[in-house]
Amino acid sequence: MFASAGFVTYYGDDDNSHLPATIEGGDVHVLGNGAVLAGISERTTPMAVEILSRALFASGQAHTVIAIELPASRATMHLDTVMTMIDRSTFVMYPYLDNHLRSWTLVPGEEGGGLTITRNRGLWDKLAGRTFSWPMWAVNG
Repeated sequence: MFASAGFVTYYGDDDNSHLPATIEGGDVHVLGNGAVLAGISERTTPMAVEILSRALFASGQAHTVIAIELPASRATMHLDTVMTMIDRSTFVMYPYLDNHLRSWTLVPGEEGGGLTITRNRGLWDKLAGRTFSWPMWAVNG
């Protein structure tokens, strides 16, 4: 079914070394309606999240990226190990995840290719849909 489909690569998928801007697939969640969630972790750097965000914004595939700083722990190694969106209103969460994780919202900047990055006061409020243009959805856990 996917053999003849055309796929766009927004970052990587080549043999080049991307250090220090690396990204792990398990640290990227597509929330939908133009929003993406990215974990900053052992293998995903803030630089890579910025590069990916610029590519998504330039292509029109996203208008918002929320970046979450994950704790440096084996149990919280990647975003998909601590939280997984199972439908548009529910996440399954790692029970020992810190409720006060630092997070930032990235949106296209004023200048072409630039970014506006804002530190979030609370990740859970941001995920609850208060700043997005789709129907309200909650983080259940």
